[in-house]
Amino acid sequence: MKSIAGLKVHTLANLFPLMEGSDFEALCADIKAKGMRVPLDMFEGAILDGRNRARACKKIGIKPKPRNYKGNDPLGHGISPNVEGKRASTRGGGGLPRVAM
Repeated sequence: MKSIAGLKVHTLANLFPLMEGSDFEALCADIKAKGMRVPLDMFEGAILDGRNRARACKKIGIKPKPRNYKGNDPLGHGISPNVEGKRASTRGGGGLPRVAM
């Protein structure tokens, strides 16, 4: 399992590509200006949702805020915000998970 900012990354989180370039820089700038408003969702001791937020926190030098996921559908929990986020993005491409559903 890989890690980001000292936190392990769950294998389900790796179904989606990481943010790159100007999108990632904009996330860093937003968290630096406004703080981390959405905590990382942790499952089985690893990041289920929030790898990009964790990377941004590491880059700007703040400690990420984790919370434990307590639901019963970790795959669905990870898919929902990522698909919605990609749909809302003007760049959008590549947002679907790399698994057959």
